[in-house]
Amino acid sequence: MPRAKVQFTSHQNCHPNYANVALVNPLDDDIIIDFGFVDPLGFRELRQTSEEEIAVESKPLARLIVSPTIAKQLIDDLQEALNLTSEKEE
Repeated sequence: MPRAKVQFTSHQNCHPNYANVALVNPLDDDIIIDFGFVDPLGFRELRQTSEEEIAVESKPLARLIVSPTIAKQLIDDLQEALNLTSEKEE
């Protein structure tokens, strides 16, 4: 099972309702991308400074299998969209 290290921060005891997750793995000659979310309320019982390891299943939303060429184009398109978004925020 794939594992990802995730960190949640809270501000003034306000915890997020969910966190998006994207896992990317090679699959033969293609790339598989799983999109989902986790419920961080399952982490409530841990102290913020805890280094304890816990397991939380992500709720799957979508799976995308693409060739490396399409994956590269997705990265380029995402980067361009992020650049446009950050320019609007300035």
